[in-house]
Amino acid sequence: MAVYRNKTDKNFVDVEAVRWLGNNETEMGRFLGWPAQVNVDGGDFLVSLFIPTPRGPKEVKPGDWVIETFLGGFRVCKPDVFDATYEEVET
Repeated sequence: MAVYRNKTDKNFVDVEAVRWLGNNETEMGRFLGWPAQVNVDGGDFLVSLFIPTPRGPKEVKPGDWVIETFLGGFRVCKPDVFDATYEEVET
């Protein structure tokens, strides 16, 4: 988990985010605060993760970022959007 700042609006609230790699369920579970719900591809690689959102469970694909919102919820962000929007903040 790291802290990221919005590149386009420096007044925006910094966020914490973790990238779902498909096999980092322990890290993701710590970030989410509960055991991650995952689907397995039949081998050792986890292909998807589901997180709760106000609109129901949202699937997270490997490579997607999970961002904790300032209200304490979570949202999914595609890697190209995340890379264009956020930069890591030195802590």
